Amino acid sequence: MNKFRISFLITLLLCALGCGQYPSNLNQTQTTVIAGKIQNLDVYPDYKTVSVTVGDYRGREIFYTDTIAEDGTFRLELQLYTTQDIAFTPIVRTLLARPGDSIFIDIDFRYIADVKFSGDFAQANEHYHRYVNSNYHLDYYQFADFTADPKTFKQFCDSVKEVMVQKRDAFIEEVNPGQEVLKWTSDYLQVQYGAAVFRYLLTNRRDSWISDEQWEIPGVFNAYLQELTVSFQPEVVYTRIYQLAELALSLQVQHNLWNEYPLHEHAMEYLWSHVLKAYNNSYFKQLVLGASFNLNMDMYNLGLMKNNQGFFNEHLTEPSIRFPLLIQYGNIKYLKENPEVKHFALMKEFEESPARTFLDSILESHHGKVIYVDFWTTWCGPCIAAMPDANKMAEQFADEEVAFVFLCLGSEKGLWESIIEEQSLAGYQWYAENREIGNGLMKGLKLRSFPHYMLVNRQGYITEKGSYLSPMSQDTFDKISALLATS
Repeated sequence: MNKFRISFLITLLLCALGCGQYPSNLNQTQTTVIAGKIQNLDVYPDYKTVSVTVGDYRGREIFYTDTIAEDGTFRLELQLYTTQDIAFTPIVRTLLARPGDSIFIDIDFRYIADVKFSGDFAQANEHYHRYVNSNYHLDYYQFADFTADPKTFKQFCDSVKEVMVQKRDAFIEEVNPGQEVLKWTSDYLQVQYGAAVFRYLLTNRRDSWISDEQWEIPGVFNAYLQELTVSFQPEVVYTRIYQLAELALSLQVQHNLWNEYPLHEHAMEYLWSHVLKAYNNSYFKQLVLGASFNLNMDMYNLGLMKNNQGFFNEHLTEPSIRFPLLIQYGNIKYLKENPEVKHFALMKEFEESPARTFLDSILESHHGKVIYVDFWTTWCGPCIAAMPDANKMAEQFADEEVAFVFLCLGSEKGLWESIIEEQSLAGYQWYAENREIGNGLMKGLKLRSFPHYMLVNRQGYITEKGSYLSPMSQDTFDKISALLATS
């Protein structure tokens, strides 16, 4: 089924791109087979399936599942761009997989510590597991003092890295692993270190604790930033490097846009120029640049990709970065042109339930209008802080056919009423009267945080939702106006 889903998305993109603004040869993956046998199934009878989770460049996860046969056998076919770590359940947790390989895993539920690999890449996985079983669970950086001055913080991180390097050196001397495992373990150390440093810089600059003089990247962290990206290559990927790229992008945004440059139509080009200069490694540059396109499309916007085809084609050439973004573009383009597809997929999550009935009643009450839904709770400070902006936005659309719906979930009714009165909330007030409805809405709509917002078109189809649809943002204004213009 997952193989079908990937093929469907590729076909979707080819149709959506029409005239071929981007190249059409998107199927750059190779099939990797993960098969095996589980003995003594009766020891853990609750295990009925095996599953693999493949993380891709955008931070998405693709799931592959197979039912365990009566004789304990299973078989999965994955689509991979590059050699990378993947998650495997049960027992194994993670393994390394190469595009085009066939890997066989032998698991005995009576001896779960003794997993055996055969077929392609068997020795590499044996070595990989010897390393991760003794090192992968360690996170010394969690003990760092994020309130320390930059020099002290870096000294701590350096000492942690030194310990981890010593452990890796001992592992190499004992095992003599192949190049793939050497590369993965090296990147593991670099990414762990880099994530700690980037989070430190982001946190302290955001909180204005570090002075402008201390903040300057060409300071205590400059040599590190250059060293960080030297070794990264796409041939073997430690998948947390994708998170590191997102942190690096946030660092560039925070330093170059918030402090030095006004946010206008050329802000992204200005940011890209800094990214291109900041890192020596071509692959890491692509990771960070790709993160900017991904972030924009996560907000259901296509303009950045559509209007910067030349830049994209010139600078994003690595298939494992390039093609997931192109597929994402085509998928979003299709869903924007066919909003009923997204809507019915979401509504299917509810099936027949009180939450579904409640949501239907909201949509039917305001049918024919564009609906802006503000999901909030009485204990959510940011939700309440954003309400004055929501009121202002409602005023600006007062003469338009827009229904502003404030939907309170998981709160005590008396407190809900007092906040409505205190904030003089405009629009329409809805309240999830019981936990079953509230929890059902959160589960069905996948509301994992508050505040959260949703847009519904005149036909009653949910077009998009997310925390990024904040009131009074230009992006939200533009999207409401676009829905109003659509009959």
